[in-house]
Amino acid sequence: MKYGLIVNIGTDNIGDDIQSYAARQFLPSVDYVIDREAMDTFDSNGETVKAIMNGWYMYNKANWPPASAIQPLWVAVHISKNDYFGIGERFLDGVGGDYLRHYAPIGARDVSTMEMLERNHIPAFLSGCLTLTLPRFDGVAKTDEVLLVDVDQASEEKIRRLYPEERIQCVTHSVNAEEYSQQSIEERFQRVEQLMKRYQGAKCVITSRLHCALPCLALQTPVFLIYKSDYAPRMQSFLNLLHYSALEDLEHNIQQFCVERPQENKHEYVNIRNQLVSTCRSFIENETRQEPYHVSLETLHSWQKELLNSSEFFFRTELDRQASWIQQLEKDICRSSVNAGNSALTSYNNGTGSWKAGKIIWRSKSPPKILASMSWRSGQSSLKMQNPIWKSRPRRKTTEFLNWKHGARK
Repeated sequence: MKYGLIVNIGTDNIGDDIQSYAARQFLPSVDYVIDREAMDTFDSNGETVKAIMNGWYMYNKANWPPASAIQPLWVAVHISKNDYFGIGERFLDGVGGDYLRHYAPIGARDVSTMEMLERNHIPAFLSGCLTLTLPRFDGVAKTDEVLLVDVDQASEEKIRRLYPEERIQCVTHSVNAEEYSQQSIEERFQRVEQLMKRYQGAKCVITSRLHCALPCLALQTPVFLIYKSDYAPRMQSFLNLLHYSALEDLEHNIQQFCVERPQENKHEYVNIRNQLVSTCRSFIENETRQEPYHVSLETLHSWQKELLNSSEFFFRTELDRQASWIQQLEKDICRSSVNAGNSALTSYNNGTGSWKAGKIIWRSKSPPKILASMSWRSGQSSLKMQNPIWKSRPRRKTTEFLNWKHGARK
């Protein structure tokens, strides 16, 4: 039997690699690295490849379902409503839903995913997150670091004011996607290990990231989760496992946690961890080849085409909205009395609906989904779009550039 590791090759969030790192511990070998965003084009040259399919799904929902060569364990899965093409839940209709029903029940990481699956008549259960199974490292010494992981500036200032004597350090899970994608999986996982060891050694960790908070439970480091009310549906499945606070209640709740002498973590996660470990080990130890889901190429391509065709309206609407926003932005800039020089778009204030660029301030009814950068030169404005929502990386066969054979990169 061959084994594959699901990896988001082009990620800008190391949390994706923490998910993959958690799955790798159960694999006897990594014979293939499978790009999460191009699983439908995976080619194993006729070999059946077992893979644990945990993680966040997905930006390229038209690249679905995964190739029949993959024998999957669908566990610890989060399905987002967001993607590049505005497809949302529609990829669970027809072929996409039939695929998951073939391998059901599906282990949902959180309640929102389980409800989405059940809404589409796909049997599901609440499994929890695979990062709860991460093992502790040997030889990691405790430090006095209080780590703030992707904590917003206002919360950071509040925590520093409350605990001026603590050695507070800031950490981020964000990475440069272009540079990060050029690193080997070994290099990326070394970076994950360094980060996990730092978390394990910390006095405590305060974070807005689930894929920091849940690993800290596994590593037995006191952890406190801060979340925005908008993210409550995504977070609610884990709140009973953690010390936490909504953003607006932080000052009171962080004092209850007591950074000077952090509260011990809750232990409710242990049963979830044990069940996940048992599920993954049973899947790997069972050498029976499950009958794969089959669909003709004609049917598959027709279904994928229909998904993309239905996205045309989404594209047109989004482009029209961006064009209108840019036109209004340029008018506002031209009305501003600004001396020649350079200025960069720096912030958006959700409270006032204002965009600020140096001394330039202009109003917009709503921020764009596609952020823009602006430069001002001699009275001329130019706009360069960054990270367009519809941008899709070229689809490539995973085995053409990321084959592994028994842990060695080809």
